[in-house]
Amino acid sequence: MLVVKALYRHLLSILRYHAADYDKALYYARRSAASYIKCKTVFSSKLLERHIERCADRMLPPNLAKNLPPRDDNSIGILASTIFDVGGHTECLMRFSESFHAEYDLHLFLTNTSGDSSVEAKTKYGYLKTILQITSIDAGKGGFGAKIASLIESILASRVKMLFVYMHMDDVISCAVLAYLAKYTEVKIVFFNHGDHTFSLGFESTDLIIELRKQGQFITQQYRKKQNTALIPLQGVRSDKLRSYTAEELRAKRQELGLSMHDLVSLSGFSSYKVFKDKKNAYLHLIKNLLMSESRCKHILVTEISEKERGAINKVFQGSEHLLERLIIIDRVVEFDLLLQVADVFIDSFPLGSALVHIDAIRNRRPTVIKKNSRNELYTFYNYLYDDYEYAVESVEEMLEKTLFLLRNKEERRCVAERCYQHYLDTYEFDTIKSQYRLLIDNHQSLSRFYTALPAGYVCKIACNA
Repeated sequence: MLVVKALYRHLLSILRYHAADYDKALYYARRSAASYIKCKTVFSSKLLERHIERCADRMLPPNLAKNLPPRDDNSIGILASTIFDVGGHTECLMRFSESFHAEYDLHLFLTNTSGDSSVEAKTKYGYLKTILQITSIDAGKGGFGAKIASLIESILASRVKMLFVYMHMDDVISCAVLAYLAKYTEVKIVFFNHGDHTFSLGFESTDLIIELRKQGQFITQQYRKKQNTALIPLQGVRSDKLRSYTAEELRAKRQELGLSMHDLVSLSGFSSYKVFKDKKNAYLHLIKNLLMSESRCKHILVTEISEKERGAINKVFQGSEHLLERLIIIDRVVEFDLLLQVADVFIDSFPLGSALVHIDAIRNRRPTVIKKNSRNELYTFYNYLYDDYEYAVESVEEMLEKTLFLLRNKEERRCVAERCYQHYLDTYEFDTIKSQYRLLIDNHQSLSRFYTALPAGYVCKIACNA
């Protein structure tokens, strides 16, 4: 049904295109992309992107790319939708900016398709203003032609030689900008595939696609039919900036959360849709059983809860309401490192897992328990840990067993945490990943040398191929 809805909205967009109503054409194109994202079974965006490219050609002045200034080897651009103070892909953008703002003339271009970044990310936006130049448009409403033209003119005026893209999956404005740049300019476009598990715009106009894991690379090559992929892990914090909170700080936070020094603490942090779209509420039942099995355990749930989701929690805990006294729910916060260091064990979300949070956990020396999604490997991130990680499990029952074992065995937690931390240093540490990005920048004219092949015979299991 969602695919039919997506196709219908694509058709409406085409009809508005032929009526020369390009604002409405992009409006329906975005709604089409949103439907594809929800259906979870379509990955190729080629047809919709080609349509958006045609819209851009009609909307933009024909001489926009005339008399272009030469590219500046010292100028690098970043294109994003709306940034947020809490959220994975914004953090990736932040790490990239921190890597190169002192070495290059950095420019951040924002479409603000999901809200005003200066409002949604007051802290991070304020910091970014001090280290790079920000150009924004307001793409939340109409008048798209003039706004897209203005953004393209700003990009060209900045003389960037490369544009690193952290756009939202349904950002038709960024898609139109990329299509124009790829068609009429020499700007090299590097696409950061943070939404590798779903449909996304932006693939068709890129010189290089950065993949974060083999599963995403498989989908890009097999179903999006794009072979220009490079496998580069997520970038973590620099090793000399890793913070260990003092005993006093940890004690104060525990007291604030209502935790005694004798409580065993598990923690999860995620966007709520990752678990609450599961009609069986398997994650919530796991937490209920965990609290039933270990009376010393308190679980911290870091996410935003709607009234409907609060109702789902109450339904699962019906008849065992006393357990809710040991379920601590707080909104997602910037001080997530402190919460991780308060906790003993991190429990991943499922059926859709989280990515960056595992790296946060292991750099804070906390073991993480992960449920593999055997039906759809795109929805789980166990491969962010080292090979044959002992606490990546197949079933909810085993997840409960492993969590209880870790909570009750301090020495085992310490040993696993140290192995995880070493994996962080070897794989995700800030300067380790920065050096890989520097190679891309230094060799921007020959990005094909970075194309990465999948292991021979590798297949990613997904529930419903499309």
